[in-house]
Amino acid sequence: YNGKHGNNVFLSICIPSYNRGKLALEAVQHALRTEYDSEIEILVSDNGSSIGKKEYEMIQDMRDSRVQYYQLRKNEGIAANICNCLKKATGHFAILLSDEEQLIVENLDQLLEYLWNNQELGGFKVPDGENAAGVTITDLNKFKTKRFSKGIEAINRAWMTCYVSGIGYNLKYLRQHDFLKKIDVISQNSYSVDVVYPHCTILVFLAVYYDIDNIAISVWLHMKDSTTGGYEALEDGGGHIKQFTLPENRLKQEISALRITENLLTFQD
Repeated sequence: YNGKHGNNVFLSICIPSYNRGKLALEAVQHALRTEYDSEIEILVSDNGSSIGKKEYEMIQDMRDSRVQYYQLRKNEGIAANICNCLKKATGHFAILLSDEEQLIVENLDQLLEYLWNNQELGGFKVPDGENAAGVTITDLNKFKTKRFSKGIEAINRAWMTCYVSGIGYNLKYLRQHDFLKKIDVISQNSYSVDVVYPHCTILVFLAVYYDIDNIAISVWLHMKDSTTGGYEALEDGGGHIKQFTLPENRLKQEISALRITENLLTFQD
């Protein structure tokens, strides 16, 4: 990648976070190991956390110009926090990174080169690599570089991205179509953006107009151990089943996705 271009950020690394200041700090510190300077920025959006405040303050006080810290006054939900990250981002592209993940800095060059050569993309998905426990969320044997054409093919891929880390957006297009504001409009209807994963919903908006790529370059690591196979446990710390795993909530998720897909077409310019 030889796309260094002054103070114009090309890739924004967006880390939405809530009550996990220690993990967020570690994620930022790890990302800062990259040699890239003005080409990238690292944004942390704190969703009104009450836990880990010391670590969030350490992020805020960092003197590295690549780091930007923003805080919502209260927990406004995952959709609002992700949108806050993307609204503040200044790059041509943005990639989402959960605060419990770490960037594979040695592979960043490959991703930047790919994006530099494909700046017309609406969005993308990149897989994780094997962590120290040998765990991956992505089946790397099946994940191949592939282009999904705008429209139904890209929309289907966008809904199936699911996990937040590794999803990327063309910020130029998000601004051009004002997609982030349209999410607020959609969420006021009879279904919830939070239910269907807001990061997928944003990618679906882009997929109506633009191609979406799978990019087979591992760019992040899932930092949980192997006890859950790399995925979240289905129970919370109190032994209760998490709400998102319940069949009725999965059904609500599918219905909401269908309604959003149907209604977003009314926003076509």
